[in-house]
Amino acid sequence: MIKRLSLQNGFTLIEILLVVTIIGAIIAVILPRAFRARVETKYELLRQTGTELASWANEWAARELETQPLAANSELNDYMQTLSNTGGLFVWVADSINASNWQQPFANVSNRGGAGVNSPPNTSVSDIMPQNKILQNPFSGLSIFQGANNPAASGNAVTGALACASMPEGTADYYALIFQGTDSANIAGADTFYAGQDKYSDPASNNADRMQGLRSGIYINTLQ
Repeated sequence: MIKRLSLQNGFTLIEILLVVTIIGAIIAVILPRAFRARVETKYELLRQTGTELASWANEWAARELETQPLAANSELNDYMQTLSNTGGLFVWVADSINASNWQQPFANVSNRGGAGVNSPPNTSVSDIMPQNKILQNPFSGLSIFQGANNPAASGNAVTGALACASMPEGTADYYALIFQGTDSANIAGADTFYAGQDKYSDPASNNADRMQGLRSGIYINTLQ
């Protein structure tokens, strides 16, 4: 009689709890991995975006050098410097308030008006990029130049926000893009940037560590 009742009533409570436990364990393993895989995919897209942006930065500097006034004594590195450490440790690509040549307002280029005379360029990096193919932050879906991707505007970290920085390397300057990650704190913290890139902005880091942090970013160019 007991056996027949068991068959008629379906699964026992213990069996149901066992199935629920197994399903819960599977979900607990799969969901975090799926989430992390999704995040890593966005980081890969961000690096692709940064690589393309670096290409446009080099294109912009080359164009401006080629079309600069005849009296200008500017070199390629003078143009690249206006994308990097202008007035600070690094320059946020999305900063449209402080002058840099990622976008307007323009930053003066050394010797562009002649020896010892600084003057602005004709265009910015964003000006020469196809407007129908503006690069986006894959974490927010917004243009990389949009103010919402500028951590300095709000004082809070923005995952995927790009900044340009440089350091001397021998007699040349090494340029790279670095970015904030999901583990970033605030813009003043040592962990401002993703993974090993935080060493660049850590006040406690020596120059070798800072260079290592910069090399962990997205390479732009090395110029004298």
